[in-house]
Amino acid sequence: MGVRVACAAIDAGVPLAAGGLVVVAAAVTGIAGLGYVVAPLVVLALGIWNLAFAALTGASFGRAAMGTRVVTGDPDAPAPGLSRVWVRALVASLTGGLACLGVLGDPRRRGWHDRAAGVEVIDILNGPNPFGERPVAPVLRRARRGLVDVSSPISRPVSAVDPVDQPATT
Repeated sequence: MGVRVACAAIDAGVPLAAGGLVVVAAAVTGIAGLGYVVAPLVVLALGIWNLAFAALTGASFGRAAMGTRVVTGDPDAPAPGLSRVWVRALVASLTGGLACLGVLGDPRRRGWHDRAAGVEVIDILNGPNPFGERPVAPVLRRARRGLVDVSSPISRPVSAVDPVDQPATT
C-alpha cells in the first residue's frame, strides 16, 4: 500500500515540480507570461507524457522509480494501452482519489479505478516482469529488505592470506 502511495506522489510531484520551477523562473526574470502560460503547459505536457508512457510500458514516473507496473490480464499484450490508462486516471481523478481506497478490501489489491480499467498493479521486484528483464534496479526500492550490501566496483582476487593482514618483512 505504501509503495502505491509513493508512486502516486511521484507521479503528481514531477509535473508539479517542473511547473514550479517555471514559476520561480518567471519570478526571477520578471516575465509574467512564463508563470501564467508556460508553467501550466509544462505541467499538462508532463502529465500527458506520463500517461502515454504508462500506456506503452506499464510504467510511469513513480512506477519506474518504485519497481511496479500496470498490466492487463493478457500475457500477449501486458501493456495497458491508452484507453485503459485514461479510464484509470479519469476514475481516480473524478473521485478525488477515493477510488484508490478500493485496494483496502480487495484481496488482489485492485482499486476501483483499476477494476474500471481492467488492469492490475504488479510488483516486478518480487515477481516476474512481463515486459522483460529490467537492465537496472529501481532507484527508490530494493527487493531485499534490510542492510544494503556494499561492494567494491573493482574486483580483486581473494587469497587464503590477505597481504594486508600479513606482518611486514624487512
